[in-house]
Amino acid sequence: MNSRFMLRMLHVCTFAAMAIVWAGCGGSSSDDMDVAGADPNAAFAIVYPPSHSTTDSNLVEVKGIGLRNEQSLSVSVFTDNWYAQAGELHISSNNSWSYKPVYLEGQGAFNNHTIKVTVTHTDGRTETTTATGVVRGN
Repeated sequence: MNSRFMLRMLHVCTFAAMAIVWAGCGGSSSDDMDVAGADPNAAFAIVYPPSHSTTDSNLVEVKGIGLRNEQSLSVSVFTDNWYAQAGELHISSNNSWSYKPVYLEGQGAFNNHTIKVTVTHTDGRTETTTATGVVRGN
């Protein structure tokens, strides 16, 4: 990856993390859910929480980029097994997305989560992105 792309992704990830802290992972307006500066043509990816990060809560709002309205999404969390999440999806006009709530319930050795998000395209193709090593800090 080129350094310009990496810098842009760092900016998006940092903004998403600040937005979560500011919103307190609670109810927010749809404007608060947008990932600022997201490229509407970006590849499908999770931007919050990033891999190898620590969250402040066992309840997180997963944020990402590269999702269009005609696509469907499924979210699972791995601790000692895969656990399907039953949250709500919001897709913004710039193709950024958020899904909440996502539960990080692993204890002890299992407090090292993998969040897997799979999109199903209208033609049946699937794409998967993951955030690994996500630890609940509380």
